Amino acid sequence: MGKEEDVIRQGRNESESRLILQGAELVMTNRFTEVERLYQSTRGHAVIYRAQRMGKWHVLKCLKPELADNPLYLGLLQKEFEIGYKLSHPNIAQTIGFERVDGLGPCVVMEYIDGGTLRGVLDGGGLSRADALLMLSQVCDALSYIHGRQIIHRDLKPENIMITANGGNVKLIDFGYSDADSYAVLKQPAGTWRYAAPEQEAGLAVDARADIYALGVIIGEINGSLPRKWPRLSRVSARCMRQAADQRYASAAEVSAALMEKHMGRKVVLAACVALLAVVAAVLTFRYDGGNMRQERSVSNHKADTVFVAQQPTSALSGRDSVVEAAMPVVGTPSQTSRDAANRDAVVTAKAIENFNQDQRLAALNKFAKEKTLEMLRADERVLSDESVPLKVRADLQDRQFLKIENVVKDEIARVIDPSSPEYPIYQSAVLRVMQETFKDYQTKKYNWDI
Repeated sequence: MGKEEDVIRQGRNESESRLILQGAELVMTNRFTEVERLYQSTRGHAVIYRAQRMGKWHVLKCLKPELADNPLYLGLLQKEFEIGYKLSHPNIAQTIGFERVDGLGPCVVMEYIDGGTLRGVLDGGGLSRADALLMLSQVCDALSYIHGRQIIHRDLKPENIMITANGGNVKLIDFGYSDADSYAVLKQPAGTWRYAAPEQEAGLAVDARADIYALGVIIGEINGSLPRKWPRLSRVSARCMRQAADQRYASAAEVSAALMEKHMGRKVVLAACVALLAVVAAVLTFRYDGGNMRQERSVSNHKADTVFVAQQPTSALSGRDSVVEAAMPVVGTPSQTSRDAANRDAVVTAKAIENFNQDQRLAALNKFAKEKTLEMLRADERVLSDESVPLKVRADLQDRQFLKIENVVKDEIARVIDPSSPEYPIYQSAVLRVMQETFKDYQTKKYNWDI
């Protein structure tokens, strides 16, 4: 510890890193200052520091002093860097470099996240359903991204999910136990007991569904921290945590869809609301008069009846956990019986399903997602196969393929569907799923991947 304390003290006393002139060259000093230890693993091999360079905070991850010369752990540190450096996603902490720092040895240099861990958020309480869905959606996005690159995190837990102080956004951290098919080191069981899938604990071969299991545990913990447990989260968590891997969700995208209620049943609710709006608009002319809502029949030669609207149709999508909870508006006269209302609702729902199946916007977006994904992949393929292009350029292009295509598809969705509308997340999930499946199918055929 004496040497380590000297390093920290030296870093704190040294002048801040800066740009300096060396002859005619303007260079950046590579020395870190304000070195401060944040965390040391009890059973693991790593120590985490915070340090400044050029006035900006960074995170330094190095080995414990007693393991600094161990080839196995040096290999693990390098592996973590190589996996993390290729990742570029807004919900994953950025890996910046791998360099030797005086007094600490080889270090993985990463971005510093101003915030706290999900564990701290859960312990603090006060988490709302909206916050929970946002966090889980971003975790699913990050997992979909790494799984699309055949990377398994293997140590997903609240301590490895950072929440930024500005905006409350997710940043997935710590790829120390992550694995990919191209690496031969650390193939033995790894992870944290409570979050490890059964096959992970048994030392069997694992795939992305091991991370799905851990995600299920996290969803359960989030649900337990809410003021009132949410049945939707309970259902999703239970399926994620099934003992048999093939009975869990197949992908993080499926988990995200289930969390946001984007299966057909929820789409029918949305479509029913849209269809009902069309029916009401066709039959009634709404007019706001003197501060009171007055409805009049638009069909001539009919006596105006008193019409009761239980609730506005658009509210059926807000704060609802299931199709049952998404109460449909009831329109009718006081003399109408419940049987008449049931018959009318059945007709409206059937019409809604028909309308949804013929939704031209969804069909157009799905077509765009598939065609644009294939177009961009084929365009990239020409560059990737061109040996005159530098290897690093080709490697960077391949690493960023998925995110680049996803951003183009998201832009198109936002152009067609108003991002502020309640229907937007449903369309986004459905269309991105088409894009992801197209991307996966293309890569599977190209590389003969078993995914």
